[in-house]
Amino acid sequence: MKLIILIIFTIYLNAINENNRLYQKIKNNLEQINPLLEIQNIINQHKKQMNSMKKDIWETSKDFENKKIETKNKLIEKIKTIENQKFIFYSFGKANMVNYDADNSVMTLELKYNKDIKYKFHYLKEINNKYLKIINTEAKRLFKDKRVHDFFIEVKYNPKNYNMDIKKFYIKDGNKKLYINKKDVIPKENRNKSIDKYSLTIKLEPSNANIYIMEIKEKYKKGIKLPQGIYEIKITKNGYKTQQFKINLNKNIHKSIKLIKPKKKFKPKIVEKYINEYSLTIKTRPYNANIYIMKRKTKYKKGIKLPQGIYKIKVKKRGYRTKIFTINLNKNIHRYIKLIKYKRRRRRNIYQKSLYGEIVNYYKRVTR
Repeated sequence: MKLIILIIFTIYLNAINENNRLYQKIKNNLEQINPLLEIQNIINQHKKQMNSMKKDIWETSKDFENKKIETKNKLIEKIKTIENQKFIFYSFGKANMVNYDADNSVMTLELKYNKDIKYKFHYLKEINNKYLKIINTEAKRLFKDKRVHDFFIEVKYNPKNYNMDIKKFYIKDGNKKLYINKKDVIPKENRNKSIDKYSLTIKLEPSNANIYIMEIKEKYKKGIKLPQGIYEIKITKNGYKTQQFKINLNKNIHKSIKLIKPKKKFKPKIVEKYINEYSLTIKTRPYNANIYIMKRKTKYKKGIKLPQGIYKIKVKKRGYRTKIFTINLNKNIHRYIKLIKYKRRRRRNIYQKSLYGEIVNYYKRVTR
């Protein structure tokens, strides 16, 4: 049994070691192929070297600083050699054609990085709306049959924070580099050409209502000029219903809008009439009985003043029957209430029913 366990354990260890070797091989191959990863490794080594550098006793501070500068220059030279030799051949991703403006000779591109770069450099995001200035004939030749092309990059090393900043993107056309720009490139002859703009005027009732054009930051003003397109308008005013609608601005527009007041819910007004108040005095027998005015939080006291109305009174005392009655308080009232005592029950003679009891009772009557 022990032998079998040992064999299984050795097989398991060998499998783990093989996986680790394969992983290391793949990692090394990736680093050899990808020049960005290669540069990153060189930078990391340089960081360690710079941190471990210490001034020698026989060395002056000026010599030590020059030594540091030399190591930095060596790093920059290494990066430049890798950039010149390997960056030209290594594709960093795919440039997908989205649209082409033949009038201005501008192509819109969407750039997607390769998986190995995205995995290592997770901060790199997909780049939408990059523009390529390209002549119609060249665009047709390159992109008519093949909409997706490899893109390449030019890098700039930043020694302050040890980072590689992407300087330029480009597509290859043989030995020629076609550089991709971030912003839309408009030819000089079309730069001064104005886009069709139309005026928008909204007449309001009430006139001091607020107008908002949702698509732009600019505040609305009377006769505002905007490029042709569809705009969402919002009109607000305190005490009125908000109105929101869309306008297709393909000509000069004059529009009048009347805001509507929301219907108020009818709330009947409670008219507080002057109600007469009268005093209530109740004398009880026994004198210390408890008096309660039912369905009212106010405690009874002698000569209490209450609004005109009908009241239910409760008079209570231990050993007496409780009395409940109503009073129509339409004048000052003095009332006398007498409570009735409970009758005491006669004690039952224990000997009453039995024969022995009858004899005892007879004897009691005789001996009196």
